[in-house]
Amino acid sequence: MVALLTSLALASLFGTSEQPILTSQSRVLAAPDRVIVRFASETARKECERAGIIVLRDIPEIGYSVVRVPWGQVDESIERFIRSGWVSEAYPDRAYRLAYEPNDPLFPSQWNLFKMQVPQAWDWTRGSSQVVVAVLDTGVDYNHPELAPNLWVNLDEIPNNGFDDDDNGLVDDYLGYDFAYNDPDPMDDHGHGTACAGIVAAAGNNSLQIAGVAFQCRIMCVKIGLSNGYSYDSMFAPAVIYAAQMGAKVQSISYFSDDLTPALRAATDYAWKLGSLLVVAAGNYNEPLPLYPAGYDRAVGVAASTSSDRKASFSNMGSWVDVAAPGVGIYATTRGGGYTDSFAGTSAAAPNAAGVAALLWSWSPNARIETIREALEYSAEVIPDPAAGAYVNYGRINADRALRYLREATLLPDGFALWNTIQPAIHWVSPHRIPYEGGRVTIGGRYFGWNPLWGRVMLNNQRLQVLEWTDGKIVAWLPRGARPGWLQVVVRGVPSNRIWLERAFHPTRRGA
Repeated sequence: MVALLTSLALASLFGTSEQPILTSQSRVLAAPDRVIVRFASETARKECERAGIIVLRDIPEIGYSVVRVPWGQVDESIERFIRSGWVSEAYPDRAYRLAYEPNDPLFPSQWNLFKMQVPQAWDWTRGSSQVVVAVLDTGVDYNHPELAPNLWVNLDEIPNNGFDDDDNGLVDDYLGYDFAYNDPDPMDDHGHGTACAGIVAAAGNNSLQIAGVAFQCRIMCVKIGLSNGYSYDSMFAPAVIYAAQMGAKVQSISYFSDDLTPALRAATDYAWKLGSLLVVAAGNYNEPLPLYPAGYDRAVGVAASTSSDRKASFSNMGSWVDVAAPGVGIYATTRGGGYTDSFAGTSAAAPNAAGVAALLWSWSPNARIETIREALEYSAEVIPDPAAGAYVNYGRINADRALRYLREATLLPDGFALWNTIQPAIHWVSPHRIPYEGGRVTIGGRYFGWNPLWGRVMLNNQRLQVLEWTDGKIVAWLPRGARPGWLQVVVRGVPSNRIWLERAFHPTRRGA
């Protein structure tokens, strides 16, 4: 009962339908009365609380807390916290928008399944009840006849008894959890999340209307969106952590923001370490600038494509976007047991890609997360748009090809997959001139793989120290006084294209 009262108290502290504000100094879209902090110490936390600051939520897995501040005084409160020495980090509670884009109704037709060759993939697997896809959205209508048969339930929790039976800090999270309002009921009060859930895993072979991409997988209902559609870091980050801890192999996320935040980035990395793959909408601004969390290294960013394999007019693009998937005129479930034939946006593309990822996990449940992601991306069809060109890093998702990649891969004892030889490609290097004093150089590209032991970065045939290594980005260290020359990435003995690096201008110092 105490835990239930605590949950209800938290629900009252968080707004129920708040609108974000533009902060006064940092000029970011954020909650009007909350800040994300990392306390400098336990003593500093107690001093902060004695000063009247209320801690709304702790996120111990990544070391952050959510605190209440006076309405509209976000930046001013951050300055106060830092000046007082209470915190080592403090950030606005950033707002996230839904990635939905409405269009004109189309005739009922699940063209997305045929375009991604999902029916061919179903000859191998239609999903597995052991593979769970968390839909982080505005909630899910768990009474919908297409969704109810495929709901994940927390078997360690007794529903509606007012106790935290599984000792995970949440009361009665039997069907998932509502992180927007801090209660155990993840019912959709908006509609967006129900549509996304249907795309992922609406039940198939049930004589009803539609089939989800992975229609034998399970849906975990994780509500992060308020009834007005907005979500915030304070809701988003703990939800990502929860889904990973509760066993979701895939997280379908159709939210975006135009700036990175340390809390959500840390939550994304935490989920990756637990083997939970975030598949995220790239956003609907028709621009090449990165949005987040799709732009994080350990999330799969998804653009939207049309039935003619063009870039959807609204979809974001760029090498930071990993793949494309159908995102216009998609048939989906709606609240109250209905359907729509006009769900669109990168919001629709992300659950399409998430469903394919779930099929891959179903076929190979013990594979490493790196292997699943490589199969998803390496198998994508490269179909440049006549106007936009190559608008994603890999291509448009193809379920049948992805499963074939996975079936034909050689799985090594450490779990990594040995694919047929693919030439790595460098897209860009930053900085493009070698600093005189040395420093970091970031290399963007593809097909670098996720195992740094298989690759190396070379400048003038000299190996550079590698600081970070992912399939699409490498960070290496340039030593002081490095000479101009060709930069190249070599993976499993296969060299990439070469990029010439000049030395940065270093002005001659003169004596006084």
